[in-house]
Amino acid sequence: MINAFWNSGAGISGGDQRAIQIFKRLENKLDIDFYTSADGKKIIKKEIPDANYILSPESFEKGNILLRYRRRSGWLNKELQNRKYDIIYSSSDFFPDVVPAFVYKKFHPQTRWIQCIFHLYPKWWKRPGSKIIALVGYLVQRYSFRKIKRSADRIVNINSDVKKFLESYGINGSTNKNSSHRYCKHRNLQQLQHPRTDKRRHH
Repeated sequence: MINAFWNSGAGISGGDQRAIQIFKRLENKLDIDFYTSADGKKIIKKEIPDANYILSPESFEKGNILLRYRRRSGWLNKELQNRKYDIIYSSSDFFPDVVPAFVYKKFHPQTRWIQCIFHLYPKWWKRPGSKIIALVGYLVQRYSFRKIKRSADRIVNINSDVKKFLESYGINGSTNKNSSHRYCKHRNLQQLQHPRTDKRRHH
């Protein structure tokens, strides 16, 4: 299961681009479900045509970003209630990528949660523009980090500075009691592949 691409419009994030590159190489070895938007499906399906796509309602694109995040998180929590996954891959540390994975992992501890973190939200008081928006973004990312610290099994990261910060934040195997975090490169994800199986349930 991959939780990715919540952006409306034609743009695509670096995390989503990496998810596409990883899983198009594993498409014939895994049963893949993408939870994404209609715009996300248009882009991802070009590279991974045989995946199963579960789309969020288009009405979720209305309103401010926090409202959209809340809608998507609530929707995805409900979608995941009766599904069984071996691996959950969150392509970013955005709220709707992290919280549903955290909740699912809580009730399915055997599932491996792979979390991508590629950037740090700048200190809100130094960020140009609205300080309120900057503060909210900063606090939301730190909230996500607390969830990741508690439950994620693997961290995908390509930035040494971000890795150093995360380790200082306690996201590493030596200090976390609930999960043994490992930092891995993209090619290492092939070690996690499972053969195709009929035990997975699709709805």
